[in-house]
Amino acid sequence: MSRIISVVSGKGGVGKTTLVVNTGVALAQLFGKKVSAIDCNLTTSHLGMALGIHHAPVSLNSVLRGEAPIEEALYSHSSGLHILPASLKLSDMSGVDLVKLRPLIRSMADRYDIVLLDAGPGLGREALSALHSSQEVVFVATPTLPAVMDVLRYTEFLREKDKKHLGVVLNMVARNESQMTADQVEKMLGLPVITSIPRDLAIPRAQAAEVPAILAFPDSKASKELVNVARHILGMPVSREVKVSTLDSMKMKATGFMEKLSRFPSLD
Repeated sequence: MSRIISVVSGKGGVGKTTLVVNTGVALAQLFGKKVSAIDCNLTTSHLGMALGIHHAPVSLNSVLRGEAPIEEALYSHSSGLHILPASLKLSDMSGVDLVKLRPLIRSMADRYDIVLLDAGPGLGREALSALHSSQEVVFVATPTLPAVMDVLRYTEFLREKDKKHLGVVLNMVARNESQMTADQVEKMLGLPVITSIPRDLAIPRAQAAEVPAILAFPDSKASKELVNVARHILGMPVSREVKVSTLDSMKMKATGFMEKLSRFPSLD
């Protein structure tokens, strides 16, 4: 049975799109799942761009305007992940009918094992449309009190909704006394912390190359924790030791990004 999972945050800039991209690639390549990722953040869309898709002739906007079937808006990435990007043009918001989003997403369910929704931040109309379209939710936050409070508001809003809460991913974690610990976050939210992704230079360098971090820098600490998110979604215990050799084989399967990476210095 297909699973539709929305990845949400109380604010922008916490790494939600990075999580969707890398988790999707891990689920597809490491665990053999058929996965699609949908950019439900139409106002400030980033999902396609994170994978080097700067111009999508047909996008989610086109489908929601009734101009094209969903099949024409799906793009296959070399990693095996299927992408339904939103348009980067603000003018393409005109005529978009968000009421159509839920039936559109549900119509994809029988094609994939897992559908990941990159929701808009906060509790605006775009975010709510993604939430209503999903059965399960993953929360993303930085380990700061304001960001965690935003997640708490989310959980309060969803209290009466029929959604399965998979837990919260703490991102950009540093050894800093001003940051909350995973234990503190769990006590405050009543949710498990799936994993803590450290602040890691691998992430901005992979973003600059428009390549998923787990393919570009598979042995980085952030990449290993991103794979743990995929493991958690599948009900597997998180691993403190992700085999680098396995991730290296993933890197070699993806085509067209080694040339991009050559422009960037190593992490050593």
